[in-house]
Amino acid sequence: MTNDKPINLPKTQNLLRAVGVLFGVFLSACASQYGDDVGPADMVQSYRTGQQEFQSGRYDGALAHYQAALIISEKKNGSGDKSTATILNAMAMTHKTKGNYAAAEPLYKRSLAIREEIYGEEHPSLATTLNNLASLYQAQGKFDQAAPLYARSLDILKELAGENKESMDALISSLAGVYIRQGKFTAARSLLELNLAAREQKLGKDHPDVAQSLNDLAELYRLQRDYKGAEPLFRRALGIWKEKLGSDHPNVGTALNNLGLVYKGQQKYADAESNYRKALKIREKSLGPDDPSVAASLNNLASLRYRQGVYKEAEPMFKRALSIIKKAVGVAHPRYSRGAKNYAVLLRKLGREEEANSVLESIKSKQDLIQEENDKKVQSSSEDKDLENKGS
Repeated sequence: MTNDKPINLPKTQNLLRAVGVLFGVFLSACASQYGDDVGPADMVQSYRTGQQEFQSGRYDGALAHYQAALIISEKKNGSGDKSTATILNAMAMTHKTKGNYAAAEPLYKRSLAIREEIYGEEHPSLATTLNNLASLYQAQGKFDQAAPLYARSLDILKELAGENKESMDALISSLAGVYIRQGKFTAARSLLELNLAAREQKLGKDHPDVAQSLNDLAELYRLQRDYKGAEPLFRRALGIWKEKLGSDHPNVGTALNNLGLVYKGQQKYADAESNYRKALKIREKSLGPDDPSVAASLNNLASLRYRQGVYKEAEPMFKRALSIIKKAVGVAHPRYSRGAKNYAVLLRKLGREEEANSVLESIKSKQDLIQEENDKKVQSSSEDKDLENKGS
């Protein structure tokens, strides 16, 4: 279900976008408070420029502007101010997006500590930082650390009743994803079924958000290899998204891709390929040829061709997918290293040992992710594994 490991039950993009708007409003209020004082105004401008750089994918530029805003905030307002916490959170999010988890963690923790000091431990303002820190741990596979943070954030939002329903839905999905990675399938299923029932009651059975809940529950079934349970839910989600969002919407591509995964699991390779190709076409059209979801579809097709022994067709798809990932997140990101290892496996199958070693050496030097003893095991241990990357 994910373009990354761990499991990526729907993320919190909408929540984060809303938070970004609130941050801007808050910082604007800071500027108004100080009137013509150039310091806070410069802080707001630096922060907003950092946001623009982040949205454009220029992460180093974003960090530079956030750092400038942080210096101003600490000088004018102190190291324990609300605006300082906001900027620290944005810096941490940028580092996480770059795959620099070690740099992100202390920034999130510092932001959380400031907000706890200001508001106490149960204030709604803590929910965002708790969620972000949990997401960071989840990305690193530290599920035991992520779960209680997600749960705490969810408890805080519950106190706000229906005012933050979208945020609660995102957190429920994230927590369910963590439970899945921990093997707590019953707990995950309870959360997802509860979310689905609540959305159907509130929004009606044909709402796009209901389709998202159907997709999430179906993915849980798929991960448990319950393909008969997963397929009708994915199909229902597909039908809703097509009707409500249009045939070329990215969510339609997601549903088609997920159905492809179901068919692949059932060894219905022709059906899987058909759905993968439809998903790829939609993603290229709606998101552009260099979107990470396009890379995920390419990886799925390449994985399918690899499983069928059609290595020469798989090679250019793996290569293109790796190029997209490199452009999107850089060579230091864990997702790039996974794609590189998949590509190296294929190169070895094609007898191109020197090229495979070169690919592996390039990521080893960047992150020290590959041990020499494991290089020899990649071909034998990985050939029969699923090389797919779902990319929801």
